[in-house]
Amino acid sequence: MCSWERVSSQLDGLQVWSLARAPGSPEVMLAGTCPAGMYRSQDGGQTWRHLEARMPDQCVGGAPLTPRVTCIWIDPRDGTIFAGVEIAGVRRSRDGGETWDVLSEGLSSQDIHGLAGVWNGKRTLLATTNNDVNRSEDDGETWTPLKVETTFPWRYTRACAVAPEDPRVVWVGAGNGPPGNQGGLYRTTDSGRTWERLGLPQVTNSTVWNFGFNAADPRRIYVSSISGQLYRTLDGGDSWTKLPVELGEIRALAWTP
Repeated sequence: MCSWERVSSQLDGLQVWSLARAPGSPEVMLAGTCPAGMYRSQDGGQTWRHLEARMPDQCVGGAPLTPRVTCIWIDPRDGTIFAGVEIAGVRRSRDGGETWDVLSEGLSSQDIHGLAGVWNGKRTLLATTNNDVNRSEDDGETWTPLKVETTFPWRYTRACAVAPEDPRVVWVGAGNGPPGNQGGLYRTTDSGRTWERLGLPQVTNSTVWNFGFNAADPRRIYVSSISGQLYRTLDGGDSWTKLPVELGEIRALAWTP
């Protein structure tokens, strides 16, 4: 049984699109919002402070959306923070959120949906967008589109995360649009040079939007489509079961032991 308490804060009246907890410092949390903004709590969410993260008032290219921070990834090695903005590229902070760099050179699109990082002698970043997966090997200063349409049946990519079982492996959810009416699940062990499609029991009813990982049982993983389907693996992704429950829409996914 879970219980909740509403905390009045600077986040009141904002849509919270992303949350991250600092590795090794569970009281430190970051929140990304719509309209685009970054906030930090140093007391487990009791109080929050707005961070000057150089966020735009309008989307790049004049898209008729309100910019929002869709994803936050914090590198457990050194605490560097990366945040993805829809639609305004990537932000990076090396000092816990006090100062930020704006990064977008080479991106196939500044419509950032997900971010993940792996370490293979150096930090490599992957960013999912509305038209490709992009890779950076220089901390986000420059990006290379990976042209996943040569492997995936779709260009639209959304969920992006490293599973706790193996920090070299990045998972990506894809589909034919937001929300789309079909999708699938992919995994790379070499920073996007090659991809493996994971065998969900069926093509999902929309883009794969969320992953549910937990280090307490790293081989138990949950995956959801945006339009409400849920899938589970107990062996790290080798075999899958579609769960009978279907919801109207799933925007985020998490599980606890």
